[in-house]
Amino acid sequence: MNPAGIACIRACFENAEEIFPVGDPRTREGDGRSTPWRRLPQMPQLPQQQQPAPKTLTDWEDAFEERAAIMEYDGGLPRPLAEFLAGRWCARRGAKSK
Repeated sequence: MNPAGIACIRACFENAEEIFPVGDPRTREGDGRSTPWRRLPQMPQLPQQQQPAPKTLTDWEDAFEERAAIMEYDGGLPRPLAEFLAGRWCARRGAKSK
């Protein structure tokens, strides 16, 4: 950044005043400089939306996903074909237990 830009940024902060939340001990209440519009409003904490827990795979689903991924990435097969063959492989191996 060039010196003119640095000087411009410093000029922006020359008249800056610290603003503290209501009730903060650093709030200057006795010197007459603290006015209501300079205080930050107190906002309640809003509840955050909870995401559902990740689904746990069964043994059959885990074997199916792993076999399909191996066929797709290592074997170079398209995903639908890899999933079809993985399903047949798992069914033949008996991994499909309920």
